[in-house]
Amino acid sequence: MKKIFVTILAAVSVTVLAGAQELSLQDCLDMAAANEVKSANAELDVLASRAQRSEAMSMWFPSVSVSGMYYYAFDPLLQLTIDDILGTSETASTIKNVLQKFPLTQDLPSQWNFFENGYAASVMLRQPVFAGGRIANGNRLAALGVEAAQVKRDLVRKETSASVEQKYWNVVSLQEKMKTLDAAISMVESIRRDAVNAFNAGLVLDLDTLKAGRELNNLLLQKNKLSSGTRIAKMDLFNAIGYEYSCLKGGGEAPYVGDVTLSGDLSGLAGPEQFHVDEVSAAALTEESRLLGMQVQAADLQKKIALGEAMPEVGVGAVYGYGDIFGDAGWNGGVGVSVKIPLTDWWSKGSKAKRLGYEAEKARNEQEYLDSQIELKIRQQWENLVTMWQEITICGDNVAMDTLSQDRTLDLYQSGQATMSELLEAQTNLQKSCNALTDAQISYRLALSDYLRTTGR
Repeated sequence: MKKIFVTILAAVSVTVLAGAQELSLQDCLDMAAANEVKSANAELDVLASRAQRSEAMSMWFPSVSVSGMYYYAFDPLLQLTIDDILGTSETASTIKNVLQKFPLTQDLPSQWNFFENGYAASVMLRQPVFAGGRIANGNRLAALGVEAAQVKRDLVRKETSASVEQKYWNVVSLQEKMKTLDAAISMVESIRRDAVNAFNAGLVLDLDTLKAGRELNNLLLQKNKLSSGTRIAKMDLFNAIGYEYSCLKGGGEAPYVGDVTLSGDLSGLAGPEQFHVDEVSAAALTEESRLLGMQVQAADLQKKIALGEAMPEVGVGAVYGYGDIFGDAGWNGGVGVSVKIPLTDWWSKGSKAKRLGYEAEKARNEQEYLDSQIELKIRQQWENLVTMWQEITICGDNVAMDTLSQDRTLDLYQSGQATMSELLEAQTNLQKSCNALTDAQISYRLALSDYLRTTGR
């Protein structure tokens, strides 16, 4: 039901957004959750593990079976004559001679047939009483499998979210760079117009006009490449989330890939201090650490199950039915107790338990090592986050200084105290610093998402 709701929600979002032609990060994540194959398969694994748990729980209940049979023999299974009954002794011969003198013996058959046909039907119930803990430990192992499948599903969803976020912010980065490039083109176009007007008025040589025209062409060439790269990046994102689009403008009902924009906002990023968590406690709550703990528990349970296989098995049962097998039809039933002692399996099952004990110890060692690696990963992510935040601060200062430099150079150029080359150089420096700030903001945003995802926040 939950999956159906998510699918419907994603379908509605796509329908609405197809008109608005704008996608947010949450829209992309919702569509990826509804359409991504790995997430769907992970959900199926959870359902399969739940079915396996139900299968294990059925071992607690009595086993009930119904059986029936009917037979017909071409030749009677048992044939008896007077000789078979009385034998061939002298006494038997005397008795047969006496019987033959009476008329009643003429009606006696010379042979009696038994078990020519018969039938029976019964219901049997058997309840296991003791099985060496195999049933209880098997149910615990099945329940642990359900929990592990759910954790793996969460891991798959996190991996999907990380991939979608990477693709999403890559497109946002290109969109921001396009805004910076458009501002540069607008400025150079204005400078070129001023240069053309000054040349027509005889105030300057056409050299400034040519420089401005060449710089404008270079910027237009950059825009052409950036537009193509943005469309390709959008295609990569849309394919990952299952969003329908068209490669041709006006080529169908789906929106043209170039007309769809992403509503990512890089302003208002908060510093990393408010997101810091203790590495040790955070590492213990990660999905990876929980899975390692489950591996240790599973190994211990498998060892207990192996030991249980070498222990006696006790069960009680009852059977009741109706039949006509020996010529006496009627109802009958009975109860009983069964005990199974696997004498010859003690050696092999004991060795198996030792082997699984070693596996459990190995799993504990791996858990301790990998837990320390997870703690190290969180510390490294935090250090990377702090460094990127400092980079944003520096890049922001560069943008402020290059903006001031461009404004002052423009004033000097308009007053004839700066050359066209100096003005274009100031504009180029501002464009580079703006792009560097965008890259730093995108990197910090992705690093923050990774840190929060790892620490479970």
